Amino acid sequence: QIAAATQSIEDQLQVLVAQDEMRQTDMESKVVELALGVSDRVLPEVLSTYSPELVERQVRQGLNLASVGAKLTIRVSPLTKDKVFADPMAWAQANSNHMTVDIVADPALPVSAARVEWMNGHLEYNLDSVCAEILTALRDTMATMTNETERAK
Repeated sequence: QIAAATQSIEDQLQVLVAQDEMRQTDMESKVVELALGVSDRVLPEVLSTYSPELVERQVRQGLNLASVGAKLTIRVSPLTKDKVFADPMAWAQANSNHMTVDIVADPALPVSAARVEWMNGHLEYNLDSVCAEILTALRDTMATMTNETERAK
């Protein structure tokens, strides 16, 4: 009788563990689905609203990588140049490394991208690509989780 009772408890525990694993997988799937849904709605708005300012922030961080007294060429979209870099002299004077800064409107670049070039170095930034990679990773994770859930059923 003890062996039968022990086996019954063990069987029930296995069922509980399996149910718990299914709940956890379901919860993880819902979290990824929520993150994907929010990202699908928010990232395009972030790109359309804040791209020039985000590009400016990245360019300023890139200035820290260049040497004191360097000559820089900053390539941005025409819209970003007009919105953020309209006064290149004032902008260049804000940097503390006494750099020469040439800001070029590059129609090939989206509003969310920039390229900072200096002798022997450069920095590239493209928020569109970053957001696309985030969405792709979330979609891939969601598809994997959905496939795993379907197989578990």
